[in-house]
Amino acid sequence: DWWGFGKLNVCAAIGALAALWRFTPLAEIASAEQVVGWAKDFGAAWWAPLLIMAAYTPACFVMFPRPVITLASVMAFGPWLGFVYSMSGIIGAAVVTYIAGRRMRRDTVRRLAGPKIERMVDVLRKHGLLAMSLLRLVPIAPFFVVGIVAGAVRLKLWHLAAGTFIGMLPGTLAA
Repeated sequence: DWWGFGKLNVCAAIGALAALWRFTPLAEIASAEQVVGWAKDFGAAWWAPLLIMAAYTPACFVMFPRPVITLASVMAFGPWLGFVYSMSGIIGAAVVTYIAGRRMRRDTVRRLAGPKIERMVDVLRKHGLLAMSLLRLVPIAPFFVVGIVAGAVRLKLWHLAAGTFIGMLPGTLAA
C-alpha cells in the first residue's frame, strides 16, 4: 500500500495521467515539434548560453541528470554549439565542486564521500589525470563528490578539468 493507495489505484492514476496527455489538448503542448520550437526560441536569447552553462553546477549538487541539460542545449543551439556549451558547463561545475572541496574540512569531505573515499583518494593521488578521466567515465561516486574529493586531496586543477573533459566526452557526444 503506497501512501494509502492500493497498487491498483496507483496504476489507474498513472493510466489517467497518460490518457490526459494523449487525448486532450495537453497533447499539443507536449508534442516534439512544440518542445523543439521552445528550445529554438530559448536558444535565440543572448543569455541562453550562459544559463545553460550555469545550469550544470546546481544540477550536479541535486543530482539532476546532466544529459537532459545537454539535450536541451543541443536542441537550442545545434550539435556543435550545444556540445561546446554543455562541456563548458560540465567543466565549470567540476571546477566549482573542486574549489568547494579545497575549502572544506576533512571530516566534512569524509562524511560526503562515504566509505569509498579512501580508494578514491589513493587512486587520485597516484594517477591524477588518468584517475579523474576514469572516475568521470565510470562514475563510482556522484559527480559533485568526485570534484570535492579531488579538491580536498589537492589534485592539480588542470588534471580535474582535462580528466573531466576526457571522461565526460563519450556521454556528452552520445547525448
